[in-house]
Amino acid sequence: MIRNISCTDCGQSYTVEETANTMVFCPSCRKMIFLTCEAGYGPVTPCYLYIGEDPAGSVVIENSTYILKSLYLSKVIPLQQRYLQALYETQDIVETYLKEEG
Repeated sequence: MIRNISCTDCGQSYTVEETANTMVFCPSCRKMIFLTCEAGYGPVTPCYLYIGEDPAGSVVIENSTYILKSLYLSKVIPLQQRYLQALYETQDIVETYLKEEG
C-alpha cells in the first residue's frame, strides 16, 4: 500500500510503499518519523527502511541473527538485539549515521 508520511518537525512529506514492517527516516531532521510493524501479531522482519522516499535497506533474519542490510551504510550489520528491540537498535544505527553524514 502506498502511504504519505509527514514529518511532524519540519513538515516534509514522503510517499513510500508501506509493508507490514516499515521504517521511514526524515533526511532533513535525521530521525525516524514512522514505524509500522507486526510486533505481537507476527514477525517484525523483513522490515524495509526508507530515508525520505529512497529505499535504504532492510532488517532480515539469517541463521537466527537479525541483520541490518543497509544501502546507505554500504554494509551488513549483525544486530545484538532480537525481535522489536532489533528494530530500535536499527533506528539508533541509522539516526547516528544520518547525524554524522549531515
